[in-house]
Amino acid sequence: MFDNLYFNIFNFYKPKLKQKANTVAVVYVSVLQFFLLVLLAIFFIAFGKQMSLSVLSTDKIVFVLIFGAVIIYFRNWMHYSGRKRNTLNAKSKKSSDHNIYVLWLIPVVLIFLSVLFWNKLV
Repeated sequence: MFDNLYFNIFNFYKPKLKQKANTVAVVYVSVLQFFLLVLLAIFFIAFGKQMSLSVLSTDKIVFVLIFGAVIIYFRNWMHYSGRKRNTLNAKSKKSSDHNIYVLWLIPVVLIFLSVLFWNKLV
């Protein structure tokens, strides 16, 4: 799923940005995965509060999320750079099925949901 989204963004920006298209696509996928991680963390925090569990404080959760963001970006950078990207690019279909505005709307909606749920939680 993320490979398909990566190549849709990459193929859209490749004619315009040339070498920066890979960076834009990696950042896009990393932001998408990070905010999915944030939504999952908010769910588990709410579940823990409802079950009266206090495993992690808010400061520790923020540290874990920042550490997770670094790992997600590093993993995507390694995954979508070099030979692996060329192999995935050869296997993927060349036509873009999605509108670029819809693709950029997905992270915006995830960010909005994360902020909304976090404010309801706190």
